[in-house]
Amino acid sequence: MNEKELLQQFFAGNARYQYLDVIGRGGMSVVFRGIDLELDEVIAIKVLAQSESIAEPEQLIRFKREINLNRKIKHPNVARLYEYGTRNGLSYITMEFIPGTDLKKILEDNTMGLPVKRALTILRQICLGTQAAHSHGIIHRDLKSSNVVIGPEDTVAILDFGLARAKYNPNLTMDTVMLGTPHYMAPEQAVGTPIDHRADIYSIGVIAFEVLCGEVPFTGDNPIAVAYKHVTDRIPDTLEYFPEMRPRLKNAVYKALAKNPEVRFATAAQFEAELAAVQREYTSGALRAVKDPEPPKPRGPEKPPASTAPKTDSRPVAVLLPPRRQAPGTRHSRVLLVEADSERRRLRRSQLVEAGYTVLDASDGFEALEMLPRVQPGLVVIDVRVPGMSGFDVTRAIRSREDLSVLPVILLVPDLDRQAYAYGIQCGANDLLDAAGSEEEFTQAASGRLKPDALEMPSGSSRADSNGEGTDGTA
Repeated sequence: MNEKELLQQFFAGNARYQYLDVIGRGGMSVVFRGIDLELDEVIAIKVLAQSESIAEPEQLIRFKREINLNRKIKHPNVARLYEYGTRNGLSYITMEFIPGTDLKKILEDNTMGLPVKRALTILRQICLGTQAAHSHGIIHRDLKSSNVVIGPEDTVAILDFGLARAKYNPNLTMDTVMLGTPHYMAPEQAVGTPIDHRADIYSIGVIAFEVLCGEVPFTGDNPIAVAYKHVTDRIPDTLEYFPEMRPRLKNAVYKALAKNPEVRFATAAQFEAELAAVQREYTSGALRAVKDPEPPKPRGPEKPPASTAPKTDSRPVAVLLPPRRQAPGTRHSRVLLVEADSERRRLRRSQLVEAGYTVLDASDGFEALEMLPRVQPGLVVIDVRVPGMSGFDVTRAIRSREDLSVLPVILLVPDLDRQAYAYGIQCGANDLLDAAGSEEEFTQAASGRLKPDALEMPSGSSRADSNGEGTDGTA
């Protein structure tokens, strides 16, 4: 069935969905942009080709279960699925319409890859969205650059989480399985052994390689040949030919591409944290605080340093907890909470204290920057609405200071959307949360950033690690 016939068959007599145009094509489906007339909302409709439509009851149940599970993912970097149905003999999925261009098309226009700083912003968002799905037990299984939509300001939305497993049929032949996207398959997936979330981490490693170099690691004459190169061949040394690529970035990509899952990053969150550390290497000392070089004229002729508060006698003093103030060995239990609204500050403070952390307060951005070198917290939590300097600008200033650049920063954003999320990542935030989110989400995020896992590459690590081998060459 060709595209025109598929379009006519699906939309014939359809009283709910109105066709607008075609926005995507694949070997097994066509994606239309349409209007849900019941909701009066523009959506994307993925219609499976007739040969791919689901007829078996067990597979249909699994497919619906995966979609229902996907709905639990509430993250700006994951596109939302709405529902699954069948119409005129065709299976379809409705999902959030994401304006933008898929990453694959962007790379087709950038054959030498993207600038490193832009690549890191995109890759961190892919990791964060993937981690959100993994936290619900959902593995993508088909992560690839064409499943990543890049919107305005380099916002990222990952498509099709959970659908690969939902469509999986254990009776398919190897040739049929390989009709997927073997260029991004983890070695264990290519040979048909059971996989876990680390297969997705390998796929992100392939995307990272592609984004930085402009090409995937392996190509071949047929899908099976490509898949088995992931199993048997060393990762090409293409990254070595890009002088702007620092060793830590190359090591992170090679670690994600390790053939042995045990050698890869244990979680997508670990991969993201390492990319964030790399991003700090590229930006530390390179950015200037937003109010620099010239202060606002009302502040007088003297130019205050970017890291100090403007001179005033009325500036409030930070509230410290005396019993544990500056206590040795407790840096990683101290949180600097930057919040102008007294009620919101009281609520967040109580949540953090109840979780066992020492809380220090600042009520605006300038005050926070003045306090940081002195109180040395293990985490900074900033509401972006603080006066003086916004939370985004404070984050940029922190990343510009070598003495502060490693501090983890969580931004609280009202009505958090993809654009704000991407902008926060570009500014250097480790994570962004909806300011109206749950207490559990807030304390979990704080706990995760205060006690990070060890992410450093082992001393002496090299490209050999990407093949899952030890220093003696043994697997």
